[in-house]
Amino acid sequence: MGKLKDMGFKIGDKVVCIKSHSDGYFNKGDEFVISGVYAGCCVPLVTIGLMLSPYELGSRCDCGKNFDYEGEAKYNANRFRKIEPTKKSNSVTKALVEKFKESERELVEYQPEEINIPVTR
Repeated sequence: MGKLKDMGFKIGDKVVCIKSHSDGYFNKGDEFVISGVYAGCCVPLVTIGLMLSPYELGSRCDCGKNFDYEGEAKYNANRFRKIEPTKKSNSVTKALVEKFKESERELVEYQPEEINIPVTR
């Protein structure tokens, strides 16, 4: 479990795949949210919301050992890296929020004048 702690994964973390799955379940660059963190026999394992098919009962570890389980598929955590929020993205978000607040203020303060349109029959 020490390896898991070193990786720093926890449920809810956004991660990016850095090594594609050999069966094509996910590819390098795909993004996921960690839904579970587990200690495998030789590597840390994570779940990312992908369910096993009804015909699959577990998976094989990198060392060759088979794991029997149902539900979400567990994958080698070393295939993923945490996506850290950047200062730039935070500043862009703050700027958008401020812009929205300003435009909302303008909408509330705007009082349209009465418009007289002649009615023709």
